[in-house]
This record gives sequence, structure tokens and C-alpha cells, in this order.
Amino acid sequence: MSLTLITPTQQPAVWWSDVSDHLRGVDDKELEPFLRAGIELIEEATGLQLMQATYEYKVCGFTHVIELPKPPVISVDQIRYLDSEHQEQTLEASSYYLAFVGQKVPATVRATDSWPTEVSGREESVIIRFTCGHPTSKEVPEIAKQLIKMTVSDLYIHREAQGRDMFENKLFTQMVQLLKVHYL
Repeated sequence: MSLTLITPTQQPAVWWSDVSDHLRGVDDKELEPFLRAGIELIEEATGLQLMQATYEYKVCGFTHVIELPKPPVISVDQIRYLDSEHQEQTLEASSYYLAFVGQKVPATVRATDSWPTEVSGREESVIIRFTCGHPTSKEVPEIAKQLIKMTVSDLYIHREAQGRDMFENKLFTQMVQLLKVHYL
């Protein structure tokens, strides 16, 4: 299984000015790399996609239910697969559906009737393109925004520290767990 980013996020979950206000006036431009790093750290720690992006998820054949990573999943845009002759085929959108969207369980892709049976035996023979994350920062849960501000502040304030691990920070760990509970 592999996951590839196709279309990255176009706007941040929290704006520089929000973090600057949180840090009481630090220059916005100075915070840019810390904001990107903080958001990446939180998304990695939680497995979530905070702002809208498109991915391709490659799996080894069809299973009854295919669980998608990076909640919240908004849509499945396309499913392609290699047939038994190793030719790429695209499934009709009416042949599958997305289940559990927006619920506190991972979104899954299921066949409307059944999946194709003539599928290549190659690894990663099924490619699912999907869109996930919140369309605008207004939909991002407040706990995620506060976690971003806290993380960026900590990264900025302790930017000279070597080898510091955010995962050892108890408040960070607790907030990550709360955010996971919100989605999963």
C-alpha cells in the first residue's frame, strides 16, 4: 500500500496572523516555516488531513471493504485498476460508493454489487484517487487550531533546542489524542 499526494492543500488550517497574535506580535513571515512544520507534525501524529487535498492510495487488489487513510474523507474521485492483462481500467462511479463519510469511523469504499474479478496479481494493482480534509479553515475543529498554535509556538520559542521531541510533550500528546477521538 502506498499513499501519494496529488493536489496539496491550498490554504493553511490556521493563518500566520493567528499564530502571530498567539505569540503576541512575532513577525508573520518569520513564522511561515514553523507553521508548515507544525501542521505537518500534527497531521503526521494524528493521521488526519486538516485542509482539503487529493491523494492516490494504491492497494494490492480489491477487498470487500477498502478503508481509506487521511480522514475526513470527502469523496472518492476515481478508482483505476490493472486487469489480468495488465491494462489499466477505470471503474464507473456508479459501481462503488463511499461509506461512513463524516462519522467517527474511517471512511470506506465498497462495491455497489461486486468488485471486478479479473485483476492483475501485481502489487498495488488498485489505485483510488480521493479528496480529504476540510474545504476551508472555518470547518477545522477548534481543538486542531489550538493544537497548531500551541505546536508552532513551542517550535518557535524552542527553535534553538537540539533533539527536542514534541511527542514527549504531555500536553501535545493529550491534545493529539483528543483530536483523534474527534475524528476516529
